[in-house]
Amino acid sequence: MKKLTNVLFLQIFILCLANVSLSQTIDSWKKLNNKVVCHTQQGQLVLTPLTEVAIRVAFAPSLENSNEPSWILTEKIATPQFNVVQRNDTLIVSCKAITAKVHLTSGIIRFYNKDGKLILSEAA
Repeated sequence: MKKLTNVLFLQIFILCLANVSLSQTIDSWKKLNNKVVCHTQQGQLVLTPLTEVAIRVAFAPSLENSNEPSWILTEKIATPQFNVVQRNDTLIVSCKAITAKVHLTSGIIRFYNKDGKLILSEAA
């Protein structure tokens, strides 16, 4: 199950990251009940915790109130507990076993495991 979850996470990230343009300056952000919405000049970057080990990344002109069906999930699941904090120029979205860090000036997203080891990163 753990391998499947890791593969699912990487697939989610790769599919969603293909839509994220590099050099997205984050103008503002807000935490909602089930996601974090980052506003840029070009649109919205949305980070949605799916499980304790997976965070979905999506970017589009407008996603904040989107109720589009998921390509990955076929039934509604409970949002895992997650925390959001801004430290200097980095927005940190943390679940139990994964952390996404978004650089607010460049928009670059990096993922870390629960031990703080870098798992995946966009090219700078």
